[in-house]
Order: sequence, then C-alpha cells, then structure tokens
Amino acid sequence: MTVPFRPMGATVTLATTTASASAAVLSEANSMRCVNVGPNVVFLAYGPAAVVATVAEGIPLLVNEVARIVKGGAPQVAAICGTGTATVYFTPCAD
Repeated sequence: MTVPFRPMGATVTLATTTASASAAVLSEANSMRCVNVGPNVVFLAYGPAAVVATVAEGIPLLVNEVARIVKGGAPQVAAICGTGTATVYFTPCAD
C-alpha cells in the first residue's frame, strides 16, 4: 500500500560537504521525506542532537533521489558527501 505524502512542519535545507552537517527537524514527525538535488551522493543519519553522518555508516541517498525514512522521534538529521557538495531537503511527514 502506498502512503500519500502529507507534510508536517517546515522543510529543512542542508548544504552538505565532506564534513558532517546537521539540522533540527520536527521531532513529533515519525518520518521524513529526503530529497538530494545533487550533484553528489549523500549519506544520512538521524538521532539525538549530537548525531554525525559518516560515509561508512550513513544511509546513501543518490543524486536526484527522493526517499521517505522513518526516523521515530529523532530531533536531528545529519548528512555528508563522500566527495564534493550537495543540497538535501528534509520534510517531516505525518504517517
């Protein structure tokens, strides 16, 4: 069954480089829609305020990929590029 996209809260924009960057997302949302507008693959992580994304353990998000990730009540997202830069958008979703 496909669940329709229902935004819940503001979209967060994260400029991603080869150093982990993080941002706060609406913790009440159980999932988030992630969009990588490229031009490089990014690796995602989510968790507490101190979350850090790594290339070795992050969730890969390909260039121009849109993914919905269940994050539970995690209040932070983080992203890193293996090389170069990318822009990632995170939109909290209602389940």
